[in-house]
Amino acid sequence: MRRLFPCILTSMLLMTLGPVEALAGQEPNPLEPPTPTPDAPVADAGETSVLGEDWLRHRVDLLNEVMLVGKTDSMFNPGGKVWAQDSLRNTLRLNAEFAARLPKDFSVKAQVSSALNVGNETETARSFALRELYLTAPLGDFELSIGRKVLKWTNGYAFNPAGLLEPRRVPSDPQDRLRLLEGLDMAQLDYFVGDHVISAVFSSDMLTNSDKTRRRYDLALRANVLVTEWNLDLAVVAMASNIKHTGALTFNYVLGDALEIHGEVSGMQGSVAQYPRSILPDKQEGLFGSTYLNQLKLDEPRLFLRYVVGVNYTLPWGTNLIGEFYHTDQGLSVLEWDRYMSQTDYSRRAYLSGDYLPVFDGRSLPEVNLLQSLSWFAGQDLRKNYLFVRAAQSLMAERLNGQVLALIGLDDFSVAYVGEVSYLIRRRTTVYARASMFSGSRTSQYGNVGQRGSLITGVMFSF
Repeated sequence: MRRLFPCILTSMLLMTLGPVEALAGQEPNPLEPPTPTPDAPVADAGETSVLGEDWLRHRVDLLNEVMLVGKTDSMFNPGGKVWAQDSLRNTLRLNAEFAARLPKDFSVKAQVSSALNVGNETETARSFALRELYLTAPLGDFELSIGRKVLKWTNGYAFNPAGLLEPRRVPSDPQDRLRLLEGLDMAQLDYFVGDHVISAVFSSDMLTNSDKTRRRYDLALRANVLVTEWNLDLAVVAMASNIKHTGALTFNYVLGDALEIHGEVSGMQGSVAQYPRSILPDKQEGLFGSTYLNQLKLDEPRLFLRYVVGVNYTLPWGTNLIGEFYHTDQGLSVLEWDRYMSQTDYSRRAYLSGDYLPVFDGRSLPEVNLLQSLSWFAGQDLRKNYLFVRAAQSLMAERLNGQVLALIGLDDFSVAYVGEVSYLIRRRTTVYARASMFSGSRTSQYGNVGQRGSLITGVMFSF
């Protein structure tokens, strides 16, 4: 408990500071009221863009938040003995964005993040990430970008199946409020033809991956076409690293000032996703070693589709509503999920029996299997069908903002609920709270999160 005091004290001291002025912001969704929260920082009315008069623009957000967790048992973590989870955690996080305009209309953009996490049951963790750092050079009708960049080629809100080279969005936090998503190292060339854009991107991890046999080499081609009210995207990626090719299509249609319809789809022959071997027949009454995960569906000849369709509608009084249906062929079928949970339950019973000796890092083989199951469970596309709904409202001249969302697993009807509220108490000082709840059966997805719910309270200062 004493380890939490420095961060909590920092929060109390920061709240005594005067207002600060932000120098950069984000453009709000034209169909969604802007939200002055960590999810959507407020832009200063007098600020200019990167190509404005000032050659250097920046924004720094300092967040301090405390999280309380209501822990509960799960199939993967019986009695909380396999994996330590904090019931009280304090996080101090710094997010910084910089943009510089150079001679001849060249520009540089960078985003960095640093965090300090202090919990009551886990070790103190520190992190630093270079989320973006790239140079942009105009070349007539062309534009060249080189460096680490977060691509934004899709229009889905909670899901982005057509984001072939984009970081995967987290449906329970689609706006990435803590700025956790990182870009890829790439070279991008855009060709502007009137209202249309044709792009080519080469991306690789050769600078960060020392294992030459596992390096990634991707080439992506994309055409963004405007047809009256329709905005169409066609993208193709050739993954030379594993000889897999993927195609994607997105569309966006705006009707009036209040309604937007969007959708996107991607397809791949076979799947490069990792699957637990426990989904195979006759693998439920046994334990696995280091080969627990494998690309079991890599050579399947069928087409694996991932798609989302959604609507974005703003009511006359300003409430913004978003709904999306997401389907992925890479998710487990009902039979495969039952096999996966059955082997997890076998590992759980074997672990609780105490009959197995340690085999790795002081852990028994059943315990290792539970950790392996849990690591895969923490990923995405576990099941095939999901429904996302969200409602957001701004009041008091957008100083008070709130939203509620629900993520429903349609294969087992387990649900994750999230509610947020924020208040701009000073010009650049925002306080906020975020609550999460989970419900589902003993073998469902959201019923095995290991939490009944959580509550986060925090303060954000923008410089």
